[in-house]
This record gives sequence, C-alpha cells and structure tokens, in this order.
Amino acid sequence: MDMVRFYNARILDIYTGKITSGSLITKGSKIFKILKEGESCELDNTCYTSEIDCGRSLLIPAFKNAHSHSPMTVLRGVAEDMVLMDWLYKVIFPMEARLTESDIYWGTKLAIMEMLSSGISATFDMYFFTPSMAKAFIEAGFKACFCSSVSGGHTSSELEKCMSLVQNEYETINSLSPLVRYYAGMHAEYTASNELVKELSKFVNDKKIPFFTHMSEAVGESEGCIQRHGMTPAAYFASSGLWNYGGGVYHAVHVTDDDISLMKKHNISVAINACCNAKIASGIAPVLKYTQNGINVGVGTDGSASNNSLSMFKEMYTLVLTQRLSVMKPDVMSGFMALQAATMGSARLMGLDNSLSLSEGQDADITLIDTSMPNLQPECDNVSNLVYSASSANVKLTMVNGKILYKDGEYFIDVPLKDVIKHVNEIRNRISL
Repeated sequence: MDMVRFYNARILDIYTGKITSGSLITKGSKIFKILKEGESCELDNTCYTSEIDCGRSLLIPAFKNAHSHSPMTVLRGVAEDMVLMDWLYKVIFPMEARLTESDIYWGTKLAIMEMLSSGISATFDMYFFTPSMAKAFIEAGFKACFCSSVSGGHTSSELEKCMSLVQNEYETINSLSPLVRYYAGMHAEYTASNELVKELSKFVNDKKIPFFTHMSEAVGESEGCIQRHGMTPAAYFASSGLWNYGGGVYHAVHVTDDDISLMKKHNISVAINACCNAKIASGIAPVLKYTQNGINVGVGTDGSASNNSLSMFKEMYTLVLTQRLSVMKPDVMSGFMALQAATMGSARLMGLDNSLSLSEGQDADITLIDTSMPNLQPECDNVSNLVYSASSANVKLTMVNGKILYKDGEYFIDVPLKDVIKHVNEIRNRISL
C-alpha cells in the first residue's frame, strides 16, 4: 500500500480557516496522519513510497466541481455572445446531435486534465453516453458523480427509452468502481414531459435516492413553468415527489422565497455557476439567502461551452464579486465562504462525505498550492489570496484517492495530453455546423 509523506508544509483547516505548519501522511486512499511541526511519527522514512518537500507551500482539500458537462470541452468557443435559448437551440443542440460515444470519451479526457491542473479531484457530471464518460474517469483515477440527463418522453416509445436508459445506467455505473456513482436526474423541467417526470418520481421513490437537475437558470424558464404547470420549477419538483429523498439543483438563479423554503424543507443543495451565469447574463443566484436559510451551497463550472474554462479559482472569485454587487455591500460574503463552498460544500452536494477536509481518515484528495509565486506574495492572508489572487498556475500537485495524478505540469494518467489534443481537434472539425 502506497504511503506518501508531504513535509515542510502548511495545512489548511477548511472548517476554521486556520493554517498550521507540519506534515501530512497518506496511506493507500486515505489521509493516515497529520503532524504539527516538530511532532514525530513512529514510522521511519523507509516506509514511504515517496516524500514531497512542500517548501512551505499550502496543502488544501482538493476542489470538487459540483456541476459540469465534461465532454463539452469539444464545444469550447463555438457559440459566443448569444442568449441562452438561442445558444442552446441554434448551436449547441445541433452540434451535440453529431457527437459519438468516442467523442464523449475524448472530450472527458481533456476535461479531466484541465480539472486536475486546476486542483479538482472530483466532478458532478451530466451528459449523454455516460458509460463512456465513466470509463474515461475510472481509467484516469478521477472521481465522478453522474445523474441522468434525459429529456422528452412525449411519446410512449420515447418515454420507455428514457426510463430504460436511466435504469440501465443506474445499475451499470454504480457497479463499476468506487470512483464513480450515479443518481437520478433529468436535463430540466422545460425539456421534460409530465409523463417523464412522473416516471422519474417513481424511480426516485423506489430506489430512495436523491434527484438532480437544472433549475430556474433563466427568467423565461421559470415563467414558462408557471404557464405550463401553474407553479415554479421548485414547487413542481417538490409536488411531483422528485425531492422526497433530497438532491440538488444547478444554477437556481430566479427563485422565490417560497422556493427557498421548499428547498430547505427537502434538503436540496445548490450548485452555483457564477461565471456561466454572468457570461450569458442569466442573473445572479441569491447565495446569501441560501446560506442564511441553511441550504448547502457548492460551486460548479458548468460546461466549457458556456464558461469557457473549468477553473474553480475563477468561479470562487466571480462568486464573491457577484454576490457583493447584487446587494452593493463589500462585506456580505468572504473569500473563505467561497473556498468552503468550492471544497466541502460541493463534496456534500455530491455525497462525498469522506472527502470534506484534510483530516485523518478522510480520502486523500489533496491539492498543493505554490504560495511562492509572485501573485501570492506577500503572504498577508493566504486564504484570501486563494480566492482573490490565485489561479490554476499556482496548482503544483493534485492527488486523488491517494494517487498523484498531476504534478509540476505533468499528468500521471492513462493517456498523454498530445493524444487527447489531437482527438478533440479532429472532433471539433467534424461536428462544426
């Protein structure tokens, strides 16, 4: 069993924001021991598979991307400066129709590499050809949660196809590897028939599992739901039984106070996608109301076609700034709150309760931040620097489940970067409209 010793480190307590000097030892997939500076361990140096001198840089819990569409890396930059529904129906949906199972695999590989270099150890993904995505994640040693992304269901044959897919993927993905898990979900209320919602509700309540979906991202989405069902998306999901076992929603920008009460009642987490929502001018999610009401908040990047990067540093920075702008107060959300959301808030949304913090017994999902670089000097407040000054360039190492998958610009996964780049550019050329 591999043992790795990080020494000469500073270690962040994500619960308090306190940073202590010392060393951290991993054993297999777990954090085995954390020692304060000057403390010794009963193990001698011959026990370690490798030892890493952190050079007084900062160890933090690896980021968890609470909402992404990883294969959409192949669509990065194809449809800029468009309103959401035009973006979807005129460009993205037509190009997605040309994607093959192999395309999904290679797009996912590119996303894995980008996320590793941004200090991310896990992602919550929603797309199609999920088994191909799972294969890519497992091969790389990266953690991933999935939910079904079905839509339609307007005819009996279409409905049967949707539910067969959900059932098969649920059984298949959850039997593959501890690295991946699969929950119930659908694309969104506005792309699902009443019959599909009813069948998904039966599935959720039969399996007793949480449910995840896009919700209230744009003004027209909520207004359309009220016209179709006489209630908001949140009320529709709650009344349909989809939220009986909790879950989460993505975006949740345009919600009412009653919606927030329903979300709290049903233990619904929210994945905030600040960069995407700002880029396509969807609005600013009421994160302050969520946190004041005890609703768990995670941070997601959304897909590369609408963001256009998978950087949690950009997400944290944008999250804080947009929340302050929304109420015109500079003291309503701290950088530390954003950091907590991007790490343990996202982990809780994903059900990764063994990957919340740098604590003994937790999964060894660790990111090493190089604090010696110019953009993080002088070191007045390292936590604030992480949110307001850091970037992916500061990520020196990313460990997932006790394995170093990225270090000093080099990827230690199953496929070289040059091969991935070759494939995704061939895909882009083939699917272009």
